[in-house]
Amino acid sequence: MQLGVREVARLFDVVEKTVYRWVQEDALPAYVVEGQHRFHRTEVLEWATARDLTPSPELFAEDAAAPAASIALALERGGVHHDVPAPDRETALAAIVARLPIGDADRTLVHDVLSTRPGFGETRFGAGIAIPHVRHPIALDVPEALLVLCLFATPLAVDPDPAGATSAGHGQPLGPSAGGLRSMFLLITPSVRTHLAMVSRLTFVAHADSVRMALDHRASAADIISAIAHVEAAAAGGQR
Repeated sequence: MQLGVREVARLFDVVEKTVYRWVQEDALPAYVVEGQHRFHRTEVLEWATARDLTPSPELFAEDAAAPAASIALALERGGVHHDVPAPDRETALAAIVARLPIGDADRTLVHDVLSTRPGFGETRFGAGIAIPHVRHPIALDVPEALLVLCLFATPLAVDPDPAGATSAGHGQPLGPSAGGLRSMFLLITPSVRTHLAMVSRLTFVAHADSVRMALDHRASAADIISAIAHVEAAAAGGQR
C-alpha cells in the first residue's frame, strides 16, 4: 500500500513540512503521482531504520494479508541465547544457525543463505544491535514467525559498511570504534510480507530504552522478553 505525506508524518509524529524536507534533503524515497508525493511502506521502513528513526508500529499494521505478530511471542518460540561464541564471522554464523529451532535441512538452507550475504544481511543500530534487514527475508515453511536473539560472548567485528547491510545512525557506518555487534536478532517467517510486518514492529521495539538496556546488561531471557512485551503492550495502548 502506498502512503501519502500525511500518513508518513503521522507514522513519525512530525509535521508534514518535515516529510517534504526529508524528501528534498535526506533522500526519503518518494514518487510523484498526479502531483502528489507517494511513498512505499518498505522503502520508508528501510530509510527510517538506516537513520535510527523510530517508525510507529502502524507502518504495517494495516496490512491484513500479513498481520504483525507479537515480537515477544516470536522470541519465546525462537529463544534468547547468551554467550554465543563470535571470535570471527564464520564461527558466529555456525553458532547462530545451530541455535535455530528448525529442522536440519532448513538449518543448512539458512546457513547457505546467510553465508552469501554481506554481513549477515542485517541492519545495525549504533548500540551494537543488529536486526534483520527489511530487504533480506528468510521465509520458510513455518506455522508462525520465529525470532532468535543471540547475545555474543565477545563483540563481533564487522565490516564498516557491507553492501546490503545498512548501518544506523543518520546513515553513518558502524566502524570499529563502535565496538562491533553485541546482540543480533534473526527472523524466520512464513512469508515475505510477514517479514516486513515483523521487521517494522521489531524496529520500533528495538528503539525502546528499556529493551536496549536489557540487551546491554545481558539480562535473562525472561527479562528481555518481558521488556519487549511491555513495549508492545504500551504501543497497543496508544503510548509512544
